[in-house]
Amino acid sequence: MTEDLFPLLYHTQYTQHSEDLQFWLDLSESQGSPILELGCGTGRVLLNLSNAGYQVYGLDRQASMLAVLQSECPAHLKPLIHLVQSDMTAFKLDKAFPLVICPCNTLSTLSSQQRLSALECIKLHLHTNGLFVAALPNPFALRSLPAHSHPEIEEFFAHPLSGHPVQVSTSWERKRRQLVVDWYYDHLFPDGRVDQLVIQIKHTLATTKTILSEFQLSGLRIIETYGDFKGSHYSKDSPHLILLARPT
Repeated sequence: MTEDLFPLLYHTQYTQHSEDLQFWLDLSESQGSPILELGCGTGRVLLNLSNAGYQVYGLDRQASMLAVLQSECPAHLKPLIHLVQSDMTAFKLDKAFPLVICPCNTLSTLSSQQRLSALECIKLHLHTNGLFVAALPNPFALRSLPAHSHPEIEEFFAHPLSGHPVQVSTSWERKRRQLVVDWYYDHLFPDGRVDQLVIQIKHTLATTKTILSEFQLSGLRIIETYGDFKGSHYSKDSPHLILLARPT
């Protein structure tokens, strides 16, 4: 498989996951629209919000991801959706939003300086009483992982073009400042052939305290921290760090 196919594989894989969708819908109901989603990818969250009647702006730096989103978007939702190809660390839209969200671990892949730049942009695009909500993997959990792992199977899904199984596995290497995660997509053919694509994602190993201080430095006041999408209290054992912040 070539890397050009990854956005379609990504879309097929992650549309199987819906555990957080109600969380974003509840936030949208309380804040209203328009909504800005940063790192919208192929639209798993964005399409769900627009299907509920919200006007959503989707920002992503990868044109290939936005192209899949555009192709997968039903015609009746297109008037509610505005797509922007831009970097979340340096974007400028002529609009302020009551709600800005970053649902899919994207902040975790940025360096400290990149996060500060992104947070400054976000504050500029929030209404006075707007809300920014970001979901990250628990920083404590990332920093506590073993130094490396062997590939482990995560899930299967049907290849969007062939219908044959795709086996998804992951392995990681924890370095001093980054957790480097390799995602293996194995396209399994009936005759035993395997066509593999490897995608690498790098998470910055920041502490929770550092991330909270970056929000404060950027003029964003944390009003809630959750450990999961059910609103549980955040702790070192939580699967996620979910931050809710308003401009100071």
